Amino acid sequence: MAKWQYSEEDLERQAREAAEAEKRAQRDPRTVVAARFKDGKEPALEIRFRSGGMIKAPIASIPELKDAPADLVSKVKVNAFGRALDWDELDAHIGISAIMADCFGFDSLGEVARRGGRARSDDKARASRENGKKGGRPRKTM
Repeated sequence: MAKWQYSEEDLERQAREAAEAEKRAQRDPRTVVAARFKDGKEPALEIRFRSGGMIKAPIASIPELKDAPADLVSKVKVNAFGRALDWDELDAHIGISAIMADCFGFDSLGEVARRGGRARSDDKARASRENGKKGGRPRKTM
């Protein structure tokens, strides 16, 4: 079996690329900036995004957390890229898209956009008629 061999240049390049990716993630409006556990009648995670948006995800909807003790769930941390939440003592790492899928039934944020794009409205119907007068969508050529 072959051994993996990395040169110093490879390691330096990978470290640079990782640092650049982290900087890009910190500017992205979808990045999670804070998460906290809210105990009460219906325990939940409050997740805040750089965009200013927030979601509240019931703990009972998250399979990895639903049976975990509240004192451990409350030790939530946002990972360095702002795309997942970590619980060291629970050995859990859960992506934001997975939390949304568990809680809201979406497979990904793309699914949210796809469903939104499917919405019907008078404005969309009017725009479609106007585009049709211009010849509509070009035919596919194979």
